[in-house]
Amino acid sequence: MRQGVNAEKNGSNPVKNLVTNCRRAADRGVQICEYLSWLVLLVWVGLMTVGVIMRYVFSAPILFQVDVVSGLLVVFCSFSFASVLVREMHIRVDILTRQLGARTQRVLTGFSYLVTVLLSVLMVWASKNLIYISFMMNSKFDVSGIVLWPFQAAFAFGFILLGCAAFFRLFQTVVSAEPVETATLHA
Repeated sequence: MRQGVNAEKNGSNPVKNLVTNCRRAADRGVQICEYLSWLVLLVWVGLMTVGVIMRYVFSAPILFQVDVVSGLLVVFCSFSFASVLVREMHIRVDILTRQLGARTQRVLTGFSYLVTVLLSVLMVWASKNLIYISFMMNSKFDVSGIVLWPFQAAFAFGFILLGCAAFFRLFQTVVSAEPVETATLHA
């Protein structure tokens, strides 16, 4: 008990420090996934370019192109969700909320993080059965025959990452009196 009182006097709160460290670790994971998503996008653009050249220049379309491009688009978007939240690059209409006090803004920010966590849990919960069924049935794309469940798992992983990032921001908003640091990822 005495140690907790001294920690409060010195300005270091162990719960706040734990939450901050967990949030920073989650942000590093988000940053890694962001880099992977850019790599996936690069492959996606390359495949689209080669597909267009093959189809219109050589009259020899790549049959599996649409399947792979569709799957890569899911992976790119899924791995980018959390990065958009962490960088606060999402579209925000704050015409009304910027007129409110700081405490009310914190409450609304916390509520938006809570909604994001709940949405993420819902999406992961809904996709787990789809992944299981696709895996058990060995579901594949129609043309290419590429297995579907890894792309579905990437979708679920993206929402797990988004949920973690939102959860730690929500928890930090509750624990801390200061606003959550924004734009913690660097380009």
